[in-house]
Amino acid sequence: PSAATLTDARGHTVTIRAWRRIASASLVVDGILAEIAEPGRVVATTSWLTPPHPRAHRLAGLPHLSPGAGPEALLALRADLWIVSDLRDEAARARLEEAGATVFDVGPVGDTEATARVTREIATLLGDPARGDALNATIARRADGLRRRPLAPPRRGLYLSVAGDS
Repeated sequence: PSAATLTDARGHTVTIRAWRRIASASLVVDGILAEIAEPGRVVATTSWLTPPHPRAHRLAGLPHLSPGAGPEALLALRADLWIVSDLRDEAARARLEEAGATVFDVGPVGDTEATARVTREIATLLGDPARGDALNATIARRADGLRRRPLAPPRRGLYLSVAGDS
């Protein structure tokens, strides 16, 4: 049987395998990995996933990628899978791939549909698409709950005024 593959937003095809060292260069990917990745598989995230973020403890103690990190700093992480968002620097991608890493670009993430797609893709990369489906169902349920109740209680009040002697 042929190996399963997944095509990223830039059209690069990635063969699914058991990634051991995953690095995230995306704020959205950080949050998804915090929810569905097993401890120990993620080796770096952006600096967004830090306290007071409610899931920061799940990926605590990992190196954080700085926006200006040079190629040597990235290569030193020895990640076998980089998950990025809208990487336009093909030279950086080539450098990571030359070092033996696979780069998967989820593309721009700006709405709920894109986030659901990215969640499914990451879960597939991790080898368990059902985790992505479960997380997407949880997110949809929470969003539905927010839509069903008002964000603030309705204001109630009574206005009294004196007009003349009344």
